[in-house]
Amino acid sequence: MGDRGSIASSQGLGLIELLVATALGFTLATGVLHIYTVNTLAARDLEARIRVQENGRLALHFLLQELRAAPSTDCTPEQWHTLVEASAAPFLQHIRGWEAAGTAPGQNQGSAPHDANLEVVASDEGGWLSSAGVLEALSLLPGSDVIGFVSPCAAVPTSGNDVRHGTYFYVGKRGDAAGNPSSLFRRNSLASSGRAEELFEGVANLQVLYGVAPDAGSGVTDYVVASEVEDWQSVTALRITLLLQSVEDGLMATSQPYDFHGVRYDGAVGNGPAPADRRLRRVLSTTLSLPGSRAMCVACLAGGGQ
Repeated sequence: MGDRGSIASSQGLGLIELLVATALGFTLATGVLHIYTVNTLAARDLEARIRVQENGRLALHFLLQELRAAPSTDCTPEQWHTLVEASAAPFLQHIRGWEAAGTAPGQNQGSAPHDANLEVVASDEGGWLSSAGVLEALSLLPGSDVIGFVSPCAAVPTSGNDVRHGTYFYVGKRGDAAGNPSSLFRRNSLASSGRAEELFEGVANLQVLYGVAPDAGSGVTDYVVASEVEDWQSVTALRITLLLQSVEDGLMATSQPYDFHGVRYDGAVGNGPAPADRRLRRVLSTTLSLPGSRAMCVACLAGGGQ
């Protein structure tokens, strides 16, 4: 009897026990894999959100710093004195902007703002409007505004068709390749290199409105697009809006609807089309008050340049 009990106890698991153990192990492995996948996607999503938010915040901060200073290192103290004494205007602003045609507030831009595979075009072939003159040759995305500054000490165009040379901020793509992510670029045509400098990745669209104060000491009476600015000396504020999008696709469960520059992009009747991809998108906006000429020129008058 003792031998029989020993033999029975050493027979191991039966088929039913083995199947139950396998099912439990498979369930446990599936649960662990699910938790790992969820945590990985959550970490990826969080990283993308942080990156998009930070790129947008830094891009706006950089633009504000650059445009507030609007440097003119080629101006001598004597030139600044002459400009200040000769100008009857309260602002010697040399901020200039170019409006992408068909992108005024409330105008539907179709899929252009969120088309991650949009190709760059040459700005000197048309499509950008402004009273500031013809925009020089830039490789940028259609539907996105251009903003920059032109030195008041640089050569002044003699006609409306003369190209304005200066420092420009715009949205383009690295190497002008459609497959690369869109970014905010800076190009200084007055520098010896004249090359485009990529600043912040993930900026898909730039829109700028210009606050106009017709009289000295008065506040902004209206915000208009660049093509409606009659006198750039009257521009005392800027309203800048950026559309940011993640470099990686597939972060959202479905296409993400969003509101940009007065238009809802969700594919509904009367609205703009919804994105075809599942990228994460954010819209950031800020308003910049420009300094007056005398406050702006203090450093220039003292040291010969900002």
